[in-house]
Amino acid sequence: MTDVHMSALRIDENTNRANSGRTTKTGTSPERKEYLRKYYRENRERAREYQKQYSLKHKRKARSEDLILGKGRREKIRSIFHQGDIMQSPTEKSIKMLDQILKGERFFTM
Repeated sequence: MTDVHMSALRIDENTNRANSGRTTKTGTSPERKEYLRKYYRENRERAREYQKQYSLKHKRKARSEDLILGKGRREKIRSIFHQGDIMQSPTEKSIKMLDQILKGERFFTM
């Protein structure tokens, strides 16, 4: 081998030694991954017990007070139909929209 190749090999060996024990391209070193895997296996039951106790202490909030009281769904928010809504909807739905506008249940705007 030539001197250039030998120096390149020495640089590769030095960088490999310098990077041993540190993070690799994937993120963590193999030793660290093995340590985390072992730690997880050893403490799995403790973590499950903690999750059970936490879920007993902290109840989830209800989605809505109306649902708790049995009022059901909320009223429709949208009260205005636009010209494009009527023109782009199917015929039956357009008739219902026009009927609601004429009854005064909804408003119409251009």
